[in-house]
Amino acid sequence: VDLDGVVHEYVDSLRHFVVSTGIRTEEQCRIAEEMDFFRLWKNEKGEGIENDQFIDIMHKGVDAGIIFYHGDPRPGARKALEDLRYYGHKIHIITDRTFGFENRSHSLTKEWLKNHDIPYDSLTFSADKTIKYTDIMIDDKIENYDDLDRAGTYAFLLNRPWNHVPDDDRRRVGSLQEFVDAVEWLAFKEEQQFEYNAYGEANWL
Repeated sequence: VDLDGVVHEYVDSLRHFVVSTGIRTEEQCRIAEEMDFFRLWKNEKGEGIENDQFIDIMHKGVDAGIIFYHGDPRPGARKALEDLRYYGHKIHIITDRTFGFENRSHSLTKEWLKNHDIPYDSLTFSADKTIKYTDIMIDDKIENYDDLDRAGTYAFLLNRPWNHVPDDDRRRVGSLQEFVDAVEWLAFKEEQQFEYNAYGEANWL
């Protein structure tokens, strides 16, 4: 399971830091509808936030204990992950968070997960979502989906404004709960491929 944009809206914590420090006003921080949304957070001069400034803001916001710590899970996210755990699945979170002094984003992420009772079995920090083998994974970034798909993971793309592509053939879901339903359906189909002999041994059909 990816974290940003899937379980946690980190943009809310970024906006909180940017507004609280006077970098931009609330009105200037538009709703994120594309991957580089910060370029549209324009000041009175019409200047957006460029990539270098964005990275600097991320480091400072993490060191301040706001970015990756502030904000609630996305609606229904915790319940969906609890359902995955209830159905007996392992939950592996793989997220690209490497900001702050000595990667403070790692400790803030762990605190946020604990504070919001988010269930998981492992937590991996990496931009490469294929670094850990997963049977099935959900992400909100097209490039990550494609990498996972090529690596043999049964990937799902969570529909978000920044990954909309007309008429593409990627597997998509509208919510994390839909992803859980898809995982359960795949697990059911896999179970149906077995038959059990008199000794309780499973054989592939």
